[in-house]
Amino acid sequence: MVSLASVTFAILSVGLMAAPVVQEDDDTFFSGTVDELAADSVVVSREVLGNPPEHRTFAITAQTKVEGKLAEGSRVTVKFRTIDDGFLAETIIVREPLKPKKKP
Repeated sequence: MVSLASVTFAILSVGLMAAPVVQEDDDTFFSGTVDELAADSVVVSREVLGNPPEHRTFAITAQTKVEGKLAEGSRVTVKFRTIDDGFLAETIIVREPLKPKKKP
């Protein structure tokens, strides 16, 4: 005889395999340091331990939202989307520099 638990497990397993998997695109954010800044683009670079340095150029348009004062050397996080000829910055968040700890 087949138990109720094994029938339920079989039905749930088939249902889960058929359900579409929805995932957020983890590659829509890029954090690093501004290397070059122009009116229509920004180049951001980052170094991750164990990986070669990475440089990305993001197009900037009138619709790009910039939070903070953007300048070369700034630490930023760029929310972007891929376009035909590269990457388009949707939002650029400038992070404040770390404040040194006060000694007691």
